[in-house]
Amino acid sequence: MTVDPKGACKPGNYPIRIIFDDPQGIELGTAEFNLELIGAALPQQTLIRTEWFHADCLSNFYGVDVFSEEHWEIIEKFVKTASDYGINMILTPVFTPPLDTMIGGERPTVQLTDVEKVGDRYEFGFDRLKRWIDMCLKAGIQYFEFSHLFTQWGAKHAPKIMARENGELKRIFGWETDAASAEYSSFLDQFLKALVSFIKQNPLEKQSYFHVSDEPLLEHMEAYKNAADIINRNLKGFPVIDALSDYTYYEKGIVKNPIPSTDHIDKFLEHQVPDLWTYYCCGQYKKVSNRFLQCLQPETE
Repeated sequence: MTVDPKGACKPGNYPIRIIFDDPQGIELGTAEFNLELIGAALPQQTLIRTEWFHADCLSNFYGVDVFSEEHWEIIEKFVKTASDYGINMILTPVFTPPLDTMIGGERPTVQLTDVEKVGDRYEFGFDRLKRWIDMCLKAGIQYFEFSHLFTQWGAKHAPKIMARENGELKRIFGWETDAASAEYSSFLDQFLKALVSFIKQNPLEKQSYFHVSDEPLLEHMEAYKNAADIINRNLKGFPVIDALSDYTYYEKGIVKNPIPSTDHIDKFLEHQVPDLWTYYCCGQYKKVSNRFLQCLQPETE
């Protein structure tokens, strides 16, 4: 049981009684406890904390259409809960995030950016992105990490990107797209110019973070560097952050804001990397902190 007094209660002891009724109003059980409030409040959080937020999962679980009004209501509730528990940065799907996706497969489309392809030019609409940002700011989110612009584990391909061309909505980039292709490079140049303009208009310059590709390995260095060069030439002054376990990328200046996992952070600490972030996920399960949720299947005869 969590109680949020919102600063409106005086310090002291408060007895709280919880009553469980059935739909007919018949009391099924009760529980009581004493809540002690002290006359102090925590200072404002200074840590930037994110846990990747996947709007497609909410659409799947609740059986609602992506970005329908029902979906927006569900997203808002989950964002508010995340914020209440200390998450102040949120993964923002300008395009469907290319994370934890089988090579050649795809996640449901959750693309906040409208794209219109006209020959070699692209036009962009950010109405849904504006709604997302306004909703998140209202819920207490302070920072936005825009979704990765290249595929995971190597930066070899483009994420799934949907666009209207001659009135038809279709996928224009994806696993079939070479990340180093001139066509995708031209698209990113045009898109990032438009996105930076949107960020400045709103204004979100000090709250916006970008990704290239998640966890590149040493053999991916050339592909990652090519991808990072495209991003960096369009995002001067914006922090580009990526999960990174190989210190060589930072040593060579290819990744300026590395986020090593907790079981690969030692070398980054030894070299006193400034403003260092860290992360953990399912792979960090030996001799480092983590948390796991276990789902137990009910026994069946």
